[in-house]
Amino acid sequence: MHALIAVVALSIGPADTWTPPAEWLDRTMRLESSGNRWAVGDAGASRGPMQIQKAIWEHYGGRLPWSKYAHDPVEARRVAALILRDCARACRRHGQAVTFANCRWYYRHGSY
Repeated sequence: MHALIAVVALSIGPADTWTPPAEWLDRTMRLESSGNRWAVGDAGASRGPMQIQKAIWEHYGGRLPWSKYAHDPVEARRVAALILRDCARACRRHGQAVTFANCRWYYRHGSY
């Protein structure tokens, strides 16, 4: 019984070390910009393949200037992974399963 508990604890891991699956980042990019790294949305407020706004970008330590690096797919994925990590944390905080659909809701609404 103790071995099973240890395996479960290892597979879940601490909330701060959880990273979203690569598929979630791919899906987010497709949904946000259809994969267009040069996308600009929300009347210029969101940029890049993940459509991240400047204040959020800066909060998560995205490279500056935002207007340039938000369009870099590697940097955008890194920042989006941090955002999705916090979306997963919000799911847990609200007693929801950590699924793509639930995390996507928080990503879209900025409630993480």
